Amino acid sequence: AHSPWPARYFLITAMLPGHLLGWTVEWGFALCTAIAGAVFYPHFHARHSTLSRRALLTVAVLTLVPLLSYIGTLFMNRYPTGARDWTDLVRPLLVYFSVTLGFSFGRLTLPDVRRCTRQILAFSVIVAMILIVRLPGLASVADAIYGTTKTAIGLTTLRVSIPFENPNFLGFFGVISLACALLFGSVPSYVTAGICLVAIALTGSRTAWLTALIVVLVFISSTLITTTSLSRAHKRVRIALPFTVSIVVIIIALPWLQAVWENN
Repeated sequence: AHSPWPARYFLITAMLPGHLLGWTVEWGFALCTAIAGAVFYPHFHARHSTLSRRALLTVAVLTLVPLLSYIGTLFMNRYPTGARDWTDLVRPLLVYFSVTLGFSFGRLTLPDVRRCTRQILAFSVIVAMILIVRLPGLASVADAIYGTTKTAIGLTTLRVSIPFENPNFLGFFGVISLACALLFGSVPSYVTAGICLVAIALTGSRTAWLTALIVVLVFISSTLITTTSLSRAHKRVRIALPFTVSIVVIIIALPWLQAVWENN
């Protein structure tokens, strides 16, 4: 039977406001999941022995490089070191065991990934709208949780990072989600793609806008190439093209709409 836990783990990991308490929440979560991953590691290794050995070798290399740098800094150059240097040493190991915990739950399917990314990005858009219109009560809650992130909403500025700390992170996540919605699987998810485009537009990240446009154009091109029936190709393009147009319109219209709202 298909387990719901991989999707739940994905959602919790993405939605957790790790920036709170000076990133203590993120490090605490990473430490807990890494310890749990180490406990369940024999189960993961039994199911994915080849993958676990190759990944562990990669982690060893990624740990050895900063370790040598740390030793050189500490003993040869005698530069002062701190907690950040120590955490960089264990970061690959934390990520490795956190990921193995996810694999211990099972594997994410494409529908799981699409559903999770749709929920995460829909949450981002909804909270952004709450902050833009300053909805009483809810806006204060959103400010309390995400006020210390790099989300910036003002008269001439609109950069949303929710639920991440940096708008570029949200843009990266949105582009990957857009690719999963349009370029993977036999049937594209247009609802997920639409939500992705709105979220990407709200990031203010020009890199994310450009890569999102590339993803959409690749989708349109691949649809034209792989579709044998010309009428079916035209139908799909008529569906896909509005996504490209909509992201351009949203990007152009949002600053103007925000300025109108602030002036009123």
